[in-house]
Amino acid sequence: MRLINTNTLELKEFPDHSIPPYVIFSHVWGDEAEECHFQEFCSSANHTAETKRKNGYAKIVNFCLKCRESGYEWAWADTVCIDKANYDELNFAINSMFEWYQNSEMCFAYLEDTKVPERSPFGRDQHFLFLGRIRDCQWFKRGWTLQELIAPRTIRFFSREWKWFMSNYQAVDDISGITSLPKNVIYQLKDSTFTLQSYRSWLQYSPRSVLKWASRRTVRQTEDAAYSLLGLLNVKIDIHYGEGLKAFERLQTLLILQTGDPRCLLWENDEWASRKTDRIGLCPYLSPSISVFQGLRGHEVRAGEASQGWGVGDLDYRAGWDLSFCHEL
Repeated sequence: MRLINTNTLELKEFPDHSIPPYVIFSHVWGDEAEECHFQEFCSSANHTAETKRKNGYAKIVNFCLKCRESGYEWAWADTVCIDKANYDELNFAINSMFEWYQNSEMCFAYLEDTKVPERSPFGRDQHFLFLGRIRDCQWFKRGWTLQELIAPRTIRFFSREWKWFMSNYQAVDDISGITSLPKNVIYQLKDSTFTLQSYRSWLQYSPRSVLKWASRRTVRQTEDAAYSLLGLLNVKIDIHYGEGLKAFERLQTLLILQTGDPRCLLWENDEWASRKTDRIGLCPYLSPSISVFQGLRGHEVRAGEASQGWGVGDLDYRAGWDLSFCHEL
């Protein structure tokens, strides 16, 4: 894992067994040209005057400043800690992202489009004004920030002016109201034994529920609708930017194979209802887009219930569907 030294802004790689405590960064990407990338940050010689004028560079500098003020020497930010020109590194990073957020000491979320009220947001009148401002914040609407909201133990939210104005445990009700996520998903006391392996048993919601949570969120690249959910769904797939909707098809197929649970196919959407018999890829039942999960109704299926008694071999018989395509992938 590659981390930023918050004192020197130098990057350093650590083997898995000796990763120091670190703070992780969550933000919404701006204009690609204004973000600071690995190649521009990997050595002090690359920190040119042109690079330092970028909004993305200022974000990293301010993030590291807040980390230092909180007593942390090491930090991670996706823009500069991943060499996206290296396919193997990018593939590993995207598949490891949830774990990295989960294993952080805390997450600093920068809400660039949010300005903190002059007074405390927790007085009654100011609270409603504050809610109105963060309700439209892009951070709560993007695909990648779903796992960045759920995975960390503690999240500190910073305004446009880099003022820390709340933490996730202080605003569970508000965040639940904005995102429609269950409160225990937004925050639950997690001790040092809380691992990725225990995540699924703690969460206890079906893949179908996770797909619903993500269904109204937006992504910059089509493939990220699938890639941003890998950790939440506890699956790993190879990353292939350029494959478009094929990424979401592969994700659904893997979920069926891995869980023996076909209920992630029980989607419904008025726009697509009349087209549900159309073949999407290799299977007529795979959803054409994550957006079709917006209209899910009825009982929330828990992970344990969903898979109980099901096996890939008898899905065809029980569901009345031809799922032989799964064995071809």
